[in-house]
Amino acid sequence: MKKCLLILVALVLVACNNKEESHTRSWYRDHDAERKTMVAQCKDDAAKAVTPECMNASNAESDIYINGKDYYKKGGDANNVPNLTNK
Repeated sequence: MKKCLLILVALVLVACNNKEESHTRSWYRDHDAERKTMVAQCKDDAAKAVTPECMNASNAESDIYINGKDYYKKGGDANNVPNLTNK
């Protein structure tokens, strides 16, 4: 009986620890192939689109589209913001 209880507890703990690895927004900015793959998956599945993983990938895609990749490599400070005006 004690052995069965121990096995049951072990199975419950393993099941609770089975969560997906989540990457940060900055990680997705640095990893182009993974970001593009995740954004494509998120666009294809509405249930997945609201997960933190999809939000980080989509936000990283937006960051790069708006500011460019070099903006984040240089630290993202006000001195290297892209010039959006024609002056």
